[in-house]
Amino acid sequence: ARDRPRRVRVLRPHHPDPAHPSGLNPLPRTIAYPSVEVTPRSATGRSIDPSSPAHRRVLAIAVLAGVVGGSIHLFTDGGLWPATVEGFYWGAASFAAWATARELDHDDPRGAILAAVLAPVAVYAFGRPSLWLVFGLMIAGRVALRSTGLVPSLVDQLVLAALGLLAAGSTGGWAAAMVIAVVLSREGSRSEGRARAGRFTGFGLALLATIRHAAFGDAWVIDGPIELAVWLMAGVVLIALVVMPRIPPTVACDATDMPPSAADQFVARLVVATGAILATVLDADPAVAAPTIAALVGVAAIGRLTPSR
Repeated sequence: ARDRPRRVRVLRPHHPDPAHPSGLNPLPRTIAYPSVEVTPRSATGRSIDPSSPAHRRVLAIAVLAGVVGGSIHLFTDGGLWPATVEGFYWGAASFAAWATARELDHDDPRGAILAAVLAPVAVYAFGRPSLWLVFGLMIAGRVALRSTGLVPSLVDQLVLAALGLLAAGSTGGWAAAMVIAVVLSREGSRSEGRARAGRFTGFGLALLATIRHAAFGDAWVIDGPIELAVWLMAGVVLIALVVMPRIPPTVACDATDMPPSAADQFVARLVVATGAILATVLDADPAVAAPTIAALVGVAAIGRLTPSR
């Protein structure tokens, strides 16, 4: 990656502003100032900048979550390796929730920080999530939003399809793979050149995920009644999607000087919410997409409970 000057960074009233001593934009109006950021090379990945206070904060939260989760497992169930694995899931869930929330609200990072805190709590309450599924939905939201400012290349499409295929072992993971396939097909329909291969990549993912699930995955039917926690998690996603503020993004994409469109923001949120609901209900497991749900809740809560939104 390389540094390049960005003409302006747009900041809405009272939003976090690391350039100001208070950490917030103190003005009751939108401001803009010069910014330098890293130009991405992929539509599926975004860089972590250790010099950024926000990035250092979320990394600290994820590491702390991992240490806490591993310690709890070590002192309750014993075994250093199982505790290490448990700590990894706590930290990865925290980071995935933060990254997902940053795609759901392109402008305001506060909901993402809340999501990073909520996700380990959900892992403690419900168990380990499916990280293939969670990261697949996060990147699907990123591609739908085009927050990097780049059209997904064939390699980007194959990476996203691989995540969907890996998640397709369960019925909920298969449903999430179908949602990812829709995103790939949508990208192919609105792109030119090699990016149009997304139409075939999406169809291939749908076909291979179905074959994989039918041959090697769980049963297609839900075993037994769905517990109340599953319906509550699905209901929380629907409520979050409804109450989430529909403010058009103003912060520019990573590789362009233009922000994502309001339509792409809505599609990204709808994709992530649909995948989370389907995975949770079809797997009858409140844990499977818990970090994704934490991201939706964090963005909705900050958007509605803070006066600046």
